[in-house]
Amino acid sequence: DYSLVPLPWREVELPSKPKVGVLTFPTFLPPTPAQKRALDTTVDALKKQGCEIVEFEPPSAPEEYDRLIHRLYYADGFHHFASPLENGEHNDPYVGHIMKYTSLPKFVRKIWQGLLRLFGYKEKADILANEHTTPTSGFIDDTGKREEFRKGFSKKWDASGIDFLVCPPHASPALPNYVPESFRAILYTSLFNLLDYPAGVLPIGRVDSK
Repeated sequence: DYSLVPLPWREVELPSKPKVGVLTFPTFLPPTPAQKRALDTTVDALKKQGCEIVEFEPPSAPEEYDRLIHRLYYADGFHHFASPLENGEHNDPYVGHIMKYTSLPKFVRKIWQGLLRLFGYKEKADILANEHTTPTSGFIDDTGKREEFRKGFSKKWDASGIDFLVCPPHASPALPNYVPESFRAILYTSLFNLLDYPAGVLPIGRVDSK
């Protein structure tokens, strides 16, 4: 990796009692019972292995991260994302929905958002308010904000003394591909895209109708 400082390999002494942070967004994006159960199972297993468990609260509100992530994701209306598609190939339903929405005139999108708020769908309107193409100057501002978030999160991580972080990968178990609104609950994974942190997902248990 050309971006890394060239250092020789070093053996790392792991702490005898790793400190694990647990991250959830209980008011902004509360995990469903199945997801909470999976997280509790994980935490219990870590405790039995001798880990210290602490709650981790990000330095900025989840709404702030979510807004910036949406603006960065949709900055070009997904056109670059969709450019490799050949004739006859189709997008994921959600991506297709966003591309149609971002291509609408601004005044039409404003009217749409206003109607949603009028009929009680404020959260949906707030989401759509960040789903639009962004001029270059705005994209540069958003990139600067991203660096501020990265700096703040890194400082909070170091101050907390945690060795790693666990959280749900999604607010609910996996939804069918034809449910485009499932994309809404992306903050539990997109946060690590924003921060440029390595992350992975492990299956914990199973979910059925009971």
